[in-house]
Amino acid sequence: MLPGTSWPLLLACVATGCARSQAAPPVPPAPPVPPSLPAAASRASTTRLHALVINGGGSAEDNFASHVAHVRRLLDHLARVGVARDRISIFASDGDDAAPDLAVGNPRPDDFWLLEGTPYERALAPAAKLVSTALPGHALLPATRPALERWFAAARGRLTAGDTLLVYVTDHGTDNPRDPLDNRITLWGRSSLSVRQLRALVERLDPGVRVVMLMSQCFSGGFARLYEVGARNGLPTGNVCGFFSTTHDRPAYGCYPEVAGQDEIGHSFAFFEALAASGNFADAHLGVQVSDDTPDVPLRTSDVYLRDVTVQAARTRGLTEDALVDQLLVQAFKNRAPWEPDLRLLDRIGRGFGLPSPRSRKEVAEQARAIDRVRKEIGARGQDWGERLGHTNSIICDAALAAHPEWAPRFLPRALSRLDETARAKLTSEWLALLAPLAESVPARRERQLAFSQKADLADELGYRMDVRLAVLARMGVILTGIAGRVLLDEPVRAREKTAWSALRACEGLTLPPLPEHKPAAARDPFPAFEDDRRLVESVIPAWMGIGFDEAPPRLRAALGLAAGAAIVVNVMPGSPAQAAGLAAGDLVLGPAETTFTEPREIRSWTMLAPIGQAQKLKVVRGGARLDITLTPGRRPAELPIIGPPRPGTLAPPVLGDAVRGSAPRTLLGAGPHLIFFWATWCGPCKESLPDLLAYSDRHKVPIIAVSDQAKDELAAFFATWKAPFPKVVVSDDTRVTSNAYAVSGTPAFVLVDGAGKVKSYTVGYNRNQGLAIPPP
Repeated sequence: MLPGTSWPLLLACVATGCARSQAAPPVPPAPPVPPSLPAAASRASTTRLHALVINGGGSAEDNFASHVAHVRRLLDHLARVGVARDRISIFASDGDDAAPDLAVGNPRPDDFWLLEGTPYERALAPAAKLVSTALPGHALLPATRPALERWFAAARGRLTAGDTLLVYVTDHGTDNPRDPLDNRITLWGRSSLSVRQLRALVERLDPGVRVVMLMSQCFSGGFARLYEVGARNGLPTGNVCGFFSTTHDRPAYGCYPEVAGQDEIGHSFAFFEALAASGNFADAHLGVQVSDDTPDVPLRTSDVYLRDVTVQAARTRGLTEDALVDQLLVQAFKNRAPWEPDLRLLDRIGRGFGLPSPRSRKEVAEQARAIDRVRKEIGARGQDWGERLGHTNSIICDAALAAHPEWAPRFLPRALSRLDETARAKLTSEWLALLAPLAESVPARRERQLAFSQKADLADELGYRMDVRLAVLARMGVILTGIAGRVLLDEPVRAREKTAWSALRACEGLTLPPLPEHKPAAARDPFPAFEDDRRLVESVIPAWMGIGFDEAPPRLRAALGLAAGAAIVVNVMPGSPAQAAGLAAGDLVLGPAETTFTEPREIRSWTMLAPIGQAQKLKVVRGGARLDITLTPGRRPAELPIIGPPRPGTLAPPVLGDAVRGSAPRTLLGAGPHLIFFWATWCGPCKESLPDLLAYSDRHKVPIIAVSDQAKDELAAFFATWKAPFPKVVVSDDTRVTSNAYAVSGTPAFVLVDGAGKVKSYTVGYNRNQGLAIPPP
């Protein structure tokens, strides 16, 4: 890709996140796609093939066992096609050093989900076992720049014109958004090898050596620019080409931490599976486009070259890349016969992933936007369900610890740090054995816990499929750009560029003997249609009431005899089901008609699982009186309404808190206009406003309620030294229920409430020169 350019909008909106550990593994390739290669595909004798294998790893903790599994798969393939070991050079982490350099994951117990979202999840998660890399029968060299430089220096005399060097990289990688030529392969000891640095090494080889790269590291597409090695008059000679797991600006799925402990994950495995069937690298790449159900965007050097040609042409013609591509596609499809292999490939990809097959970059972008909207909503809802699962799990863990306090010392950081992996596994097993019956002891809570887990898992599954679909659209966008680029190359003035592209395609046609005894893996099931998944998304959208709430203060629960799950409404969102039902700030919600909330914040769990659109009875306490409210939960909106201060003309939320001075605030409400003064002991403007505030109160006979979110003891200490006049009624709102209900974000704030209990004005701040900006009552 040209410096400073990026892939189209659809690539920018593709998620870089990934599914939880339950994500589906890479799938086997479909039968080979009919290739659209030059008629004479280049076949290399294995006697002239050399392999350079790089797995830097970075550090022992980050060097995933899956990387070495990739290497083993490659070595097995090379051995079966007759490549001698003395022509394979492996640079793996610290080389033949016996020190541990490889992280081998430990599986989690089946019941470990009972700890998800709790502090115990991280504390008890099985740690990876660190071992030393071993590839029997092969010498390992250290994956460092000096070692690679020595190898290339020696290879100048060993590799001659007509030889092929297969450069294989399975590793981590880093990107440079401003310069793809600075994308890097991670080497051992956290050193690295950039595109430019690898180019300098490749340029040491005999120009007649063909170099074919197969790279699966993150951001590997930046290395496609190595086609410039040996370029003549700015045009590639076709001596250097490659296949890459993803574009220059995307991570590769096989390197995500979430899949570190899984087997056969990543672009390489899909590629080797396809290669085993045909033996041809170009055919294998086409098969991967159909079979790889990860969020990768596999591409090859010739794709990048065609895009470079297209971008340059768009700039020359004063068009956007998308506009030029779509113009050229219209031209191409006037005679579809030459493009049938590409169109069939697009159709097969679309069928495999439940998508319509696009015929323009405009269609690709439109589909990507639709999928991205769904993906974002699924992601947010998955977090909601995961948070609820974690909350429920934490309640169970807390109950277990309360019943068995002797466990507490075992979870102290110092105690955990002394455990080896065997002892940690034993502790985890014993703790889960304690939790399991406790989790089942309260049927209603258990039912919620299972529902949260199932919905979180379904959201992850759907979100993963959306991530894959976005990547698949990016793949199809690359194919469409390739068609447009080839239309450009048919222009007579581009004959030399077309020759250069043909040379790259010939380079990519590296062919090894097929593996006739290879047994293909079972074909994967196609994805459901996108529209079917979009309908399924509705099942993970939680129900919504539309309130901000907090736990009812203990003193209030004690005074009214309420259960621990009683919730106090802090605010009501505009246009919400709660507003339609008549809920108001200050209401105490006890639970649905048939039961009572017994656990903290249970109101949220109940609401999320309530049937959308079905009326529910809620028991509420308002002003000391008990009443029933009918509320019909709605579908939680993708974006919640913005909550601000109560608007003039709306009902003023009650003032709740402990009276520090004067009468309890409830005795003032409804007795005429009153002024609520939000202040703090440290607030200079608050104190400065007191003379004007007290004068206003005397002049208009409006009582003042001074509300501070500081604790009673802090306020008592302040008034022990404050001798100047001050409002007679002072309330400690240390739970911030009242402050939140009035959306107080700064002090002083003044809220004038009329005799009907409605807000008349709301002002924030005080300036001595301007005085109080409060209208008469």
